[in-house]
Amino acid sequence: MTDAALPQAGVSMVQLARNWWVLALLGLLMVILGLIALFQPQETTTTILLVLVIIFGAFALVEGIFLLATAFAQTRSQRGRALVQGFIGVIVGILFLVWPLASAAGLIYLLMVWMILAGAGQIYSALELPSGTAGRGQIALGGVLLLILALLVLLHPLAMLSAATWLFGILALLAGIATLAVGFRLRGLEA
Repeated sequence: MTDAALPQAGVSMVQLARNWWVLALLGLLMVILGLIALFQPQETTTTILLVLVIIFGAFALVEGIFLLATAFAQTRSQRGRALVQGFIGVIVGILFLVWPLASAAGLIYLLMVWMILAGAGQIYSALELPSGTAGRGQIALGGVLLLILALLVLLHPLAMLSAATWLFGILALLAGIATLAVGFRLRGLEA
C-alpha cells in the first residue's frame, strides 16, 4: 500500500494503518470513560460539570481581557459596549474559576432560563407562521419540549444532570467501541 495510491486528507491511510494502536488506545479510553460514567454517574456528573465551568470561566476571562484590550481601538459607539462586555467577562470568568461549585449551580439555572426563552421563542415563531406551513407543528412541539425540559430542570436539577451523564456514558461507550473496531481493522491493513 502506497501513499500515492490513496486519497490525501491530511493523514493518509498508510499513516493510520501504521499507527492503528493510537486509535485502539483512544477507543479503549473512551470505553473506560463511558463505563465510568455509567457505573459512577454521580462522580462523573460532578467532574463533567466542574470541567465545563472551568472551561467557561477561562473562556469568559480571556474574552473579557481581549475586549478590554481592544476596546479603545474600536469606534466610539462600540467602545462602551466592548468595555461593559469586557468587564462582565472578566468578573464572570474570575467568579467561575474561583468558585466553580457555586458557579455550576448557577450554570444549571442559566441553562433553564435559556430553555424557557428558546422554547417560548419557538412557540411564538410557530404561531406567527401561516397556517399550513410545513414544519409549523414541529417548531411548536420543539418549543413545548424545551419548556417541559426547563420545568424538569427547575424541579429536579441534579436528576437532569444525572440523565445527561448517562447519555454521555452511553455515547462514549459506543464511540469507544467503534474507534476500537476501526483501530483493529486498520491493524489488518498494516503492510
